[in-house]
Amino acid sequence: MQNNLQQSQNLILKQTLSLKQIQYLNLLAMNVTELDDYLNSVYEENPVVELTEGSAEDRESSIDFFTWLNSGRELSTQSSKDDESPSEITPKGQILDEKENLFSHLRSQFDFSLRDFDISLLDILLASLDKRGYLICDEEKIAKKGYDIELVYEAISYLQSLDPAGIGARNLSECLAIQLKRQGVTDNDVFKIVNEYLEDLSKGYFQKIAKALGCDVDKVRSIYERIKKLNPIPASGFGSEAPFSYIIPDVTILDDNGELFVRYNKDFESRVSINNSYIDLAKTDKEAEKYIKEKTNQALWVMKALDSRRDTIERIVSCIVATQEDFFKNAGSLKPLKLKDIARDLNIHESTVSRAVSDKFLECQRGVFPLKYFFSSEIAQSGDNSENSLSSESLKNRIAQIIGNEDTKKPYSDSQIIKMLESDGIMIARRTVAKYRSELGIPSSSIRKKK
Repeated sequence: MQNNLQQSQNLILKQTLSLKQIQYLNLLAMNVTELDDYLNSVYEENPVVELTEGSAEDRESSIDFFTWLNSGRELSTQSSKDDESPSEITPKGQILDEKENLFSHLRSQFDFSLRDFDISLLDILLASLDKRGYLICDEEKIAKKGYDIELVYEAISYLQSLDPAGIGARNLSECLAIQLKRQGVTDNDVFKIVNEYLEDLSKGYFQKIAKALGCDVDKVRSIYERIKKLNPIPASGFGSEAPFSYIIPDVTILDDNGELFVRYNKDFESRVSINNSYIDLAKTDKEAEKYIKEKTNQALWVMKALDSRRDTIERIVSCIVATQEDFFKNAGSLKPLKLKDIARDLNIHESTVSRAVSDKFLECQRGVFPLKYFFSSEIAQSGDNSENSLSSESLKNRIAQIIGNEDTKKPYSDSQIIKMLESDGIMIARRTVAKYRSELGIPSSSIRKKK
């Protein structure tokens, strides 16, 4: 009997610990806004909790989407919202009923001649759109479901032909390029700026861009004005009364005479404390003592979980900074970095790292970035060790550079690009070149060819 009771107690204890762990992991995955909502719900439910809101001045100084766009940065795969009305930010001809479902709007444009097989593939792609209207799927994983990889790319092209313009883009550059093509733009300089010089454009380096392209500064200014009129979030106006929001950086990277420091932005968070008057009441009111103890323990757990959340995020970002030091100090390229690398270094589970970087943002001298931006796969280089291997982002830049230097009358095919990369010791499949080129918003050689 005693053994059964002890086993029952142990089982209950394990279930309680498991529940606490789940609650903490959920807390870790929250962004600043979600965390603030959670703390407010705790405050409303727990009379022992006192809540001091983060500095209003700090919140007002947060960086909105348009500032970030003008800094040449891309959003994470998470959606964002803002105070501006859709009529102010949605391009002419694209002001739509906010309650209209994006999925239904896109599906209504499907051609009647499409086979059921094609529609099933397109539905998979529609399900892979984030709230901005960006495509966040892995093409090769979709292909493993029974679709030819070339058909997957064709389906993506079909999706990108639908309205609103820019839907189905995989990054900001591709989103803008789709809209420009829809407007009938054929000037190669415009697309080159969108693909390679957004950051320089946002900083006003018109002379630098003009020199690189071999054109005059006035043309670069004209292109800048044109790009500013494009819509960076094609799904704005669908299913939300406020399609944008302020991006609040969770951490800031400070450079003190060449030494980098990670500062967690606590001022953006509400502060949790305990109302001592209830503690005093528990000492005098025995009936209320049990209830107050329970609520106090809950409040203490929240406070401890918040401290642990901050510590985990700071440690993960410190690892990112250590790996990507050249990026922060010298505006260099990103090195290959995976979630499991951080997990191994910090001796935590990979899923913990995934939750900690989800929907979190980092501010540094180069701008504001989602934490996920700093993770990229590794491309092997023959004869080199892992320290010299390329990140997927670096490889994309190399492909863009090769295409940027081609003769527009005889553009390079993907096979020719592969041979050029192989001469640099980079081994890569043709479908990967096609994928990266597509993600960069660069069309095939037959479309790039100028007569």
